Amino acid sequence: VVFFYHIPCTGGATINNYLMEQSTQRNGASEYFTYWGVPNKKKTASFKEQRENLQRQFINGMDKLVQNISMDEWRIAHAHHNSFHLNESESILSNWRSIVESNGCHFVASVMFRDALIHLLALHKLQRTTNTSREEFIDHLNTTSQLSLYNLETQLDNFLYNKITRNPHDVDAQVKVDRALQLLARHFDIVAVGGHKKFPQRIQQFTGWEDKEMPKRNIYSGTLDFTKREVENIQKLLEENGDIDFIEKVKLLFENP
Repeated sequence: VVFFYHIPCTGGATINNYLMEQSTQRNGASEYFTYWGVPNKKKTASFKEQRENLQRQFINGMDKLVQNISMDEWRIAHAHHNSFHLNESESILSNWRSIVESNGCHFVASVMFRDALIHLLALHKLQRTTNTSREEFIDHLNTTSQLSLYNLETQLDNFLYNKITRNPHDVDAQVKVDRALQLLARHFDIVAVGGHKKFPQRIQQFTGWEDKEMPKRNIYSGTLDFTKREVENIQKLLEENGDIDFIEKVKLLFENP
């Protein structure tokens, strides 16, 4: 099983499309599964109930995906918005791996990050869909425990909590960094910071799939204009949140050659 944990604005749409093609073109993969979504204000259920339902549907689908797998096939799973809250559900991820490996098969967990500042600036493109001002966009980083209403989670927060809240346990930055590094060490086989060209090569090393290009998807063609003061403020807030430290440590400890 190839499991891809898709953090927004890291080039994950490109990777997900590449993985989907492995299944549709029967390149050694027999099945592709994903289930994700964003809570809708118009629904009667609360945001919390909708998020829990999305994760429950994803977990149910994954429980089925990992059953009765044979050594002559690969199955693909894509986790995205509200699919899976890694910090809260670590044991479930461990169980999926155990089931797959008990059948003599590989469970390959993968994730892509990018430079912390570049990622946050790239998130700004989502402002047009969230009706938030530039001030709200930047101020969102000041509050450590608020519900992420704007789809503007940093990479560290999204990796740990997906879309529960920015910091549901109200811990300091170092605790978050240590926990994220712990989860990477325990569960992820392919970890990258940028380097999309190398990503399929690493997948191919595990799967034996044919070498093929990975065309870019969901590319933003607009311009992002920030003042020097805004960039400096964002950099400071990312440092306080732990993202700068986290990405530098990921590069040092986990990024595959």
